[in-house]
Amino acid sequence: NDERVILLNKLDNKLKDDTEVNILSNKMNIALDKYNDMVKYFKEDSKEAKTAQKELHIAKLNLDENILVKEYLKAYQNVRLLYEHINEILFSMFKEHTCEIK
Repeated sequence: NDERVILLNKLDNKLKDDTEVNILSNKMNIALDKYNDMVKYFKEDSKEAKTAQKELHIAKLNLDENILVKEYLKAYQNVRLLYEHINEILFSMFKEHTCEIK
């Protein structure tokens, strides 16, 4: 296994076991549900929806600023780039070539 994938798996397990991350994640999910409800029952540009949107933004920002979440997202990005590179190698020969008409 690639060290980037191993690191991502370790960080994923840490995230699942981290109380602070779970609390922040739950707060964000609650804010998301509230926002969806406000948009469903009021207009998207209503005061209620705008307030809920701001609360959701703050909850998401708090989650994203957690050090463990930042580490995870960085590791995730590295693995995503690895898989993107592998995909490019494996399937580049199947990409269609377009001809330009001059």
